[in-house]
Amino acid sequence: MRYFGTAKSLDLDSSNQTLHVGTYGYIAPELAYTMKVTEKFDVYSFEILALETMMGKHPSELLISLSSLSSQDLMLRDVLDPRIVLPEDPRVAKDVVFVMFLALKCIHLKLQCCPTMQQLSYILFIDIPFPMSPFYVISLNQLKNQEI
Repeated sequence: MRYFGTAKSLDLDSSNQTLHVGTYGYIAPELAYTMKVTEKFDVYSFEILALETMMGKHPSELLISLSSLSSQDLMLRDVLDPRIVLPEDPRVAKDVVFVMFLALKCIHLKLQCCPTMQQLSYILFIDIPFPMSPFYVISLNQLKNQEI
């Protein structure tokens, strides 16, 4: 969690910037290519942390799968941490689906399409009527394409 807020704490207009060192796999890959920190920098860290929490492992394989056509068939129940029993309480199930939904909204090839951390934090604290289907019928593609 220590990476969140890094983009906000930097003066993006300054010519003197320090490269922040972070944990491989949690810092936005575009930072390595552009060496420019944007407000979307923290969104990638949120995405990885949320997916890892739900999956019980780093989501690198999932991210590769989501970029291929075969991701159409990926079901939510198949990517959740297998050590944890799927929730029976509808409120808990809704929260699990909602966290996965938000994490998947952060996956875009074009960073400008991703929400900002401010938008994500706003969404987390409001009660959005979110359609709930049983776990066994929810696909990742369905969540990724769901409107907020």
